[in-house]
Amino acid sequence: MLYNQLTKINFKEPLRKTTDSMVLAWDRCNEADFASYRIYRSSKPGVDTLATLEAEITDPATTSVKIANLSENTTYYFRLYLKNKGTVFTASDEAAFRTYKNGELAKSVSGIYYGNDIKISGGKAYISAYDSLYIMELSTYFLRSIDLYGQNDRIRFAEGSGASTNRLYIVNRTAKEIIVFNTLTDEVEKRLPAGNSPVDVAVDEAGGLYYTVDFHEGMVNKFNLSNGSAIKSYYAGPLLTSIVKGINNSDVLVSRQLTSPTSEVLLMPSTLAGASARAVAGEQPVYLYMDRGGQTVYCANYKSKSVTRINALTGAFMDSFEVGIEPHSIVQTADGKYTFIANFGGSSISMFENAKNSVSETFADGKMPRALDISADGRELYVIDYEAHALNIYAIRK
Repeated sequence: MLYNQLTKINFKEPLRKTTDSMVLAWDRCNEADFASYRIYRSSKPGVDTLATLEAEITDPATTSVKIANLSENTTYYFRLYLKNKGTVFTASDEAAFRTYKNGELAKSVSGIYYGNDIKISGGKAYISAYDSLYIMELSTYFLRSIDLYGQNDRIRFAEGSGASTNRLYIVNRTAKEIIVFNTLTDEVEKRLPAGNSPVDVAVDEAGGLYYTVDFHEGMVNKFNLSNGSAIKSYYAGPLLTSIVKGINNSDVLVSRQLTSPTSEVLLMPSTLAGASARAVAGEQPVYLYMDRGGQTVYCANYKSKSVTRINALTGAFMDSFEVGIEPHSIVQTADGKYTFIANFGGSSISMFENAKNSVSETFADGKMPRALDISADGRELYVIDYEAHALNIYAIRK
């Protein structure tokens, strides 16, 4: 029996690339004599059937394949062979694609005006801004916005085991409230009181509580999460800038700016019965970040170009390391391997490698990187550029 030779199909641009993988794509073969797609790879030009066979796919509807275990910042060569039922091959044109370098800009999305903070949830990026909450689909980069009056600033997830990952807690400094936003429905669930000059929130969903800090009044406030009723306030001193809740205990940690070159981070019991420990921080601390294991709190010191690490269980000072100019936000990979710091005034991102206990790389970022978060698989870093009105997406090493 004679079979028709199949019509050549070439590769499209990869659907996704990382520092060590890429997803190749092509158009479907609709011819009756189709038997399989064969994808061959080589490290040099001149790919043929003697090269590495990456995959053979017999389903004509499957038109993409992930190629893994590649080297960083390296060009690979591919050819797609269509095999018919008579084992006759039709070769595509050769395609060359390069894996990303760590910290390489993969995509920039414009139209995000004065973004303040970002969180990734359910395949979407949520960016707080003035009078708006931007929502971007990560798969398509489609961007839309929801009207939220006022200065929408810090965004937090609830902390602790069993905490929801589809509920955002947004500090609205103008309305002096916490906006509870459901990422499954993309709707505001409720609005809760937040004190007089709120700048941050820490949420204990299991305990039915949330805590806020007042920048000017110096109050740490404790509320009932179900109805927003006030439970207790404690005066910790003016210029409170950030708060996080312990993961392995019920304590909260609060950063406070002092007039001296150094400031402090206070460890307080959930009863708000005063500070049980005080750790020296750098000048003008602006952001606290609890590490993935709940053992260490990272404190970004805006004026002293440093990050202080504090024992989350005892509140004791651990160490401090230098980063870029005006560090403003911190995030860590899920495995705790890397910690990234957005240097607002330095137009850069510092990558702290925890095993080496040092900043291993620094890469440039736009104009004013203000906030950042990491994709669920830990391969992309999303950075809000406040002045450029953009969301920059970087490839990061596994």
